Amino acid sequence: MTIFTGHSRRQVLGLGVAGLAALSLPARAQGRVVRIGVPTKTYYPTIIAETAIRQKLFEKEGIIAELTIYRGGAEGYEALAAGRGRRHHELASSVSAGIKKGVLAKNVAGTALGYYGWHLVVKPDSPVKDAAELAGKKVGITSAGSGTDILALWTQAEKKIAFTRVPLGGGGLVPNLLTGNIDATVIYSPLIYKLSPTSRRAA
Repeated sequence: MTIFTGHSRRQVLGLGVAGLAALSLPARAQGRVVRIGVPTKTYYPTIIAETAIRQKLFEKEGIIAELTIYRGGAEGYEALAAGRGRRHHELASSVSAGIKKGVLAKNVAGTALGYYGWHLVVKPDSPVKDAAELAGKKVGITSAGSGTDILALWTQAEKKIAFTRVPLGGGGLVPNLLTGNIDATVIYSPLIYKLSPTSRRAA
């Protein structure tokens, strides 16, 4: 479950909670704990799930929800495949790739209908003016196989370059960029809105 664009914050939260409720349907009848995995910190699905727990929205539906926050989508999917949880927010591409490898997961809710704020960014004082100039440099991602990793790989293929993808988890992307430990990073929404005044798009 990701996020709709073109909606108010209240509508978005409502849609997100509706998606979480869809993930929890089997648990209502069984009266058990629902374990929900989300890809990383400061990402819309995580914010929505944390808000729903704080506002006791699951409890109002008779559901006990436990949230696990991973370093990236790939780690969450690995946990799902290993049986450490039954409901995760994942990319459709991860589910598709998993089926080919025998992980019989299925999508039950989806809200990613368009562009919603992913950028490859550098610091404002970076000499890099174009993504092609990242050849041989270090680019931050959340984790291998995650959405940020897929976009980093796409950039390499599109620009016909090679750079080192550095897995930092959602919480490590901005600090490592600002301290110069990496040269660029793939940032997702809404984290990009916090970073925008101190960064510049590379692609």
